[in-house]
Amino acid sequence: MYAFNANLKSHNSRVLARMMAIALTTGTLFTGLAETTFAQYNPPADLGLPNRREPGGTRGACSGAAIPVDGLKLTPLMPQDNHFGQTLSGYPTFYWYVPDVTAQAAEFVLMDESGNEVYTVKFQLADSAQDGIISLALPQNAGLPPLTIDQNYHWYFSLICDEFDRGTDIFTDGWVRRVASDPAVSLQSANDYAQAGIWFEALEIVAENRREGGINPEWQALLESVGLESFVDAMFLQ
Repeated sequence: MYAFNANLKSHNSRVLARMMAIALTTGTLFTGLAETTFAQYNPPADLGLPNRREPGGTRGACSGAAIPVDGLKLTPLMPQDNHFGQTLSGYPTFYWYVPDVTAQAAEFVLMDESGNEVYTVKFQLADSAQDGIISLALPQNAGLPPLTIDQNYHWYFSLICDEFDRGTDIFTDGWVRRVASDPAVSLQSANDYAQAGIWFEALEIVAENRREGGINPEWQALLESVGLESFVDAMFLQ
């Protein structure tokens, strides 16, 4: 009887140990899921930028322009309080939401802190009969030097409604600053970049994932963290 009881106790102990192990493992897994962090932007302090008189706007309106059903206007995919973003790259990629308007072309202008024109390009929109997101990367093979570290650049993006009357352009503007990487900070995920205040790289990662796999939690979380929740469902045009 003693041997039987001893074996039973031993068996029960082994079962209890396995149940505890499973519970601990399951708890760890659920904790890991609960602690998953999606990209949340942490803006850098002390930008030293001129005060914005308006958050971006228009000088006019394209003649015969279609009014977007959702009422969304030309908007840079950048923090909406100041349209400012930091980058580690000498040649960052910019993103804008473009409404459905009858624009003939688009123009991007980049200027340095002294107001000198650094880069200008005009291009045709892929499909002027659709609204959605477009992107533009500064070219590395066009004689354009990389952005200087710790210098602010002012950019302007316009939808050209009439080449002969640029006063009708729809436009927006903002700022970009290239910063040096900190070797003490590990930057691998979109959330790493977002938490470090590196907007352009954070957006680039989630945008590429959005292109390849549709709407995802990181894309949605990053846009919502800077006031861009209205553009989560927008499609990419080019």
